[in-house]
Amino acid sequence: MKPTYIPEQGSLPHRVLTWFALNPEEELTFADIARKFDVAVVSNVRPSLQLAINAGLLILFKDEKGQSTLRLGPAFDAWKATAGPKAVVPVRAHGGAQRKAPPPLLDLDAVEVKKGLIGPRNGDNAITLRKQMLALFARLQPDTRIELPLAYQYSIKSALTAYNRANPQKKLGITVDRKAGQVIVNRFV
Repeated sequence: MKPTYIPEQGSLPHRVLTWFALNPEEELTFADIARKFDVAVVSNVRPSLQLAINAGLLILFKDEKGQSTLRLGPAFDAWKATAGPKAVVPVRAHGGAQRKAPPPLLDLDAVEVKKGLIGPRNGDNAITLRKQMLALFARLQPDTRIELPLAYQYSIKSALTAYNRANPQKKLGITVDRKAGQVIVNRFV
């Protein structure tokens, strides 16, 4: 059985699963995880682990004190077998490695440099990522799509909601392809 979710090496879910691989009989509360894995805010632990919980790699339950606690889930063995021996190394070996920066959204080599200066428009002195996405969505024609990096998923969803409200006659939809690491925006009509 192949797991439906494989966390990125060095991420919090990966480090927690690696810890459980070395300590399969243990259970951890969100506070334990924050302390062991240097998470600054305990309330950030659950959202970070939610995909692993949804995929069955971890199980969330209430312990005898009523605290939310995690233990190994039914899909854990499939993750361990699929991820291979590289996945199960002592947590200290990661040394707090940070995730790689997301790829740039724009092809900066393709940006045209124009002569002259333009002042702020309506008090707005910067073009935001959201404005760039709205302009990009406007370029889509029926039966076309764009594929953007998964790292921008939430920004894309927010911009798409605003675009669909402003343009109800144009039907744009979103598909998230985690395996390919892409967010796909489709224009249907």
